[in-house]
Amino acid sequence: MDSLGLDRSLALSQIESLILDPQDKDVECAPDLKELGVKSSAFHAFCRLNSVQDDGSRDVAIKFMKNVYSFEVERQARKVLTEVSSTSGFVPILHEFTFDEESARLADELHTGKMSLLDYKCGFIMPCADASLVECLARGDLDSSQIRGVSKHMAKTLRGIHEQGNL
Repeated sequence: MDSLGLDRSLALSQIESLILDPQDKDVECAPDLKELGVKSSAFHAFCRLNSVQDDGSRDVAIKFMKNVYSFEVERQARKVLTEVSSTSGFVPILHEFTFDEESARLADELHTGKMSLLDYKCGFIMPCADASLVECLARGDLDSSQIRGVSKHMAKTLRGIHEQGNL
C-alpha cells in the first residue's frame, strides 16, 4: 500500500467496506480480515477504487517544476493536507525529486518530447488523477460540503505556510 501512495488506515477501511457484511461493521468484534481473507471480486473493486491495475501497477503523473521555491511551498502544502485529512480528495505525493545540472542534462537527452527539461530543477510523482479540480467541480463530482472542506484545508494550509514565513 505504501509503495502505491495509499494511506494504510483509509485502505483498510475501504477493504472492510467491500468485504464485511454491513451488520458486522457496527459490532466491536468484527471478523479479523486476515482470517476472513479477501475475495477476488473485492480485491479488484479495491484496485479500481484506487486506480491500481491488476498487475499492481499504477498510472502516475510527473510534475516538473522550474522554481525551487514553488516546489517547497507545494511540498509543504501537500504535507499539511496529508496530515489534516486522508479523505480531502487531493492527489498525494508518491515521490519527490530534484535534479542537479548533470541529471537535468541526462534527463533532457533521454526525453523524447518537444520541450527541454534543462530548466526544470525538481518535481513530484503523483497518482494520475482522472480530472482536475475545475473539471470535478464542473461535473458535479463534489457536493457543497466537500467543496467547503477542500477550501477550508487549502486556507489552513496557506495560513500555516504564511505564518512560517514561506509565502
